[in-house]
Amino acid sequence: MKSPILIAALLLSSGVQAADYCTELAMDAEQIMSARQNGRSNEYVSQVFSLKYSGDQLFVARAIIKDAYSTPVFSTHDKKVKVVRALGSRWYEKCQRFQAGY
Repeated sequence: MKSPILIAALLLSSGVQAADYCTELAMDAEQIMSARQNGRSNEYVSQVFSLKYSGDQLFVARAIIKDAYSTPVFSTHDKKVKVVRALGSRWYEKCQRFQAGY
């Protein structure tokens, strides 16, 4: 399933304002990638987000987890920070594009 469809499902199931939701989505993406870069297992991160979300929101969180775990773990702090920020930015931009109708 493509990410705009995932974002649509998430926005529809969320009571949060759309702009705030994109920020929250980006923060979750950064937390997920940070866990990935710090050696947390996919299973651990999935379990944590299963406690935080359910339904469509959990479905989107799992898509972000899949995206994060397709990225290698880097050895330097600078590269880890860069990839954490990049994932957050990517999901924020996807959310913003969806809202704008792109």
